[in-house]
Amino acid sequence: MPNIDVVDRDNEILVRAEVPGVDKKDLTISLTDNLLTIKGENKTEKKEEKGDYHRREISSSAFARSFTLPGSVDSTKAAASLKDGVLEITLPKAESSKKRNIEVK
Repeated sequence: MPNIDVVDRDNEILVRAEVPGVDKKDLTISLTDNLLTIKGENKTEKKEEKGDYHRREISSSAFARSFTLPGSVDSTKAAASLKDGVLEITLPKAESSKKRNIEVK
């Protein structure tokens, strides 16, 4: 399971997930209402051949993590990037979820 941080900013929600060794083609991100789901898969294969010696190691791992966001977001403006094993998802808040000050009269 990747470590995930959710940062609730004034105008957006930022989600960071540690996914070392996972290529962006092996990531799936979906958003349904306020439920964000991140799925990923990592496959590696190592071969070594020396004379009569043959070694082959194959490993595979997969994860899926879902959680409810702290507010409504505009999914049409969502963006995701992957750099150095850290996935960042930026989800702009919907107008109804933005913080507003209420004046006392």
